[in-house]
Amino acid sequence: MRANVTFDSAGRRIAGHLYTPDDGAAGPRPAIVVGGPGSSVKEQAAGLYARHTATATDHRIKAVATVSAVDIARQFRYGADGAQDPGVFHGMLDAAGAARTAEARGEGVQTFPLFPATAEEARGRGQHTFEGFEYYCTPRAQHPPSAKSLTWTSVDRMAFFDAFRAVGLIRRPLLMNVGREAVTAWMSVEAFQAAQCPKELHWIDGASHNDLYDKEQYVGPTVAKLTEFFTASLTERSRRDAAERQGRRR
Repeated sequence: MRANVTFDSAGRRIAGHLYTPDDGAAGPRPAIVVGGPGSSVKEQAAGLYARHTATATDHRIKAVATVSAVDIARQFRYGADGAQDPGVFHGMLDAAGAARTAEARGEGVQTFPLFPATAEEARGRGQHTFEGFEYYCTPRAQHPPSAKSLTWTSVDRMAFFDAFRAVGLIRRPLLMNVGREAVTAWMSVEAFQAAQCPKELHWIDGASHNDLYDKEQYVGPTVAKLTEFFTASLTERSRRDAAERQGRRR
């Protein structure tokens, strides 16, 4: 069952979908929080995984799992495959500086497109770019609110962002699902190597980065692994928490 919900986050009103099992059980329920890819919205990949993984967990974060993990800053700095010429990002920083000047002159917010304008252009930029275009810009999964551009003034902020900086502080079980054919796989490997918690790197054979967003032959095995992981991790943690609470009462 799906319900529309809203909540406040850092002064912003956020809309979300709340999925609950159709089992008719009464009483409070814990939750799994599902966040989507960078420019996506709740109706895309996040919603698909939420529909598949609505189950009993705990209100506190007790386990962490990723699917096609990417640090957007690394992608901008080094490219999706990690082999981008450094001059590309320096050029983007120059453009960001020029955009700030233009905006200060009253020329409006300066933006750049996240995707090529046509499928032909996307194909010319390689398979990863084309798959992103196909997912976000065609009937395969496009959705009106999904961002198709970014402000130039976001670029230099991204240069100092690091989504994996605190990975070493995670003390809960960690599962990272990665497509064997994903050019972005190196980012999951880096994060996995930095993690100091109980962890598993799970490879999905034949899958690219975007294949894990919505293609059933790859989503199915990934959901099965997530279900196994959360069931084992959260059940064991809940038992330990209950034992600790009981011990404190004595």
